[in-house]
Amino acid sequence: MRDLYHVKWRSFSRWCAGRGKDPLHPSIRTVLSYLQHLKCMDLKHSTILSLVSALSWCTNKVDGVPVGKYPLVAKWNFGNRSLHPPQHSLVPPWDLSVILVAFTEKPYEPLHFAPPKPLMLKVLFLIAAASNRSISELHALCIDPPFLLENPLSFLLAPNPAFWPKTATEVALTLDIELRAFYPEPIRPLERWFQLVCPVRAL
Repeated sequence: MRDLYHVKWRSFSRWCAGRGKDPLHPSIRTVLSYLQHLKCMDLKHSTILSLVSALSWCTNKVDGVPVGKYPLVAKWNFGNRSLHPPQHSLVPPWDLSVILVAFTEKPYEPLHFAPPKPLMLKVLFLIAAASNRSISELHALCIDPPFLLENPLSFLLAPNPAFWPKTATEVALTLDIELRAFYPEPIRPLERWFQLVCPVRAL
């Protein structure tokens, strides 16, 4: 912990040297200026707090109080946290490459032996990823003739005419999705891999 604090204090020391300030006996004004400098660098609030802790450990007290507990510094930290509260994601992080690799293995492959549910999930995900359309737009697609046109190299999917998008622009009203096959005659290993995650093949 001490080594980490010393690394952070050296950063503060260099900042002070460039402004002619004493890093061992900084004024509260100097500390607040440094914190504002860190904020302008878009550092996270937790990162700034760790730097304040390092200053409290490595610098002399101000009016008998550690820098981090000085009232003005504490108020600055509180205000910075209020302006930039921690962000908690409601959705777990995911990686597209991990999902695509999974689609090349069991239970999604071989395609002809894939159970109905995994196959349906694969088809829906690949269409969504390839088309970059919203959930409502995908929900409006129809697989019955004449809304589905197919040939060996592509699929054309059209929405139900009753569908009306939230934003009725010319682009939003033209929702046909054309999917083209990835490497219909693969030669190289990478081409064969891409064919395994081709939405046209899955359909």
